[in-house]
Amino acid sequence: RGDRPAGRTANETARDGRTRFSPSFPLVDAKLHPPPHRPDTVDRPRLVSRLRAEPQPRVVAVVAPPGYGKTTTLAEWARTDGRDVVWLTVDTFDNDASVFLSYLAAGMDRIEPIDGSIATVLSLRGPAVLGAAVPRLASELHRWPRPGLIVFDEVHRLVDRTCLDALTLLLENLPPGFRAAIAGRTAPDLPPARFRARRMPLAIGPNELA
Repeated sequence: RGDRPAGRTANETARDGRTRFSPSFPLVDAKLHPPPHRPDTVDRPRLVSRLRAEPQPRVVAVVAPPGYGKTTTLAEWARTDGRDVVWLTVDTFDNDASVFLSYLAAGMDRIEPIDGSIATVLSLRGPAVLGAAVPRLASELHRWPRPGLIVFDEVHRLVDRTCLDALTLLLENLPPGFRAAIAGRTAPDLPPARFRARRMPLAIGPNELA
């Protein structure tokens, strides 16, 4: 559920009559998948149980140096959580809001088809994309029949201010029941006071991962 072939034409329509989403550039498909589980992977059931325990904060931040198992921990959580999962591994090319949000839209579209007209607003440049695309993507998440999990891995690579503002808005406007995880070598430059005020973050660091 979610690996529909790329290359759909812009005028292809979904069963509900809406134009299907088609990104404006070729996607690197591996960015939209967690790493596969390997036989030599060290499972972390106690840490995953903590991530799934009640009360469940809407946002989880996993921050530690390389080699601490951030990605494998989140991949195990995604594999065992039971929610539909949108996974995005961030790279330096995502420091363009239209690229960053297009990848997010593509990940969402693999689970629940999104309105293809979003591609038009995703082509806007700079801060204009915040007021146009982010509310549309949040609205699409509200259409999902059940809550999901959104994972942003390697998020320390995201340094563009517009992209960070877009990520902040998305995290603040998650629908009820949805959860998000951000993982990186350093914490992204997001406004911690706003998240603390909403009791949103759970922090996982080197001590927990070790």
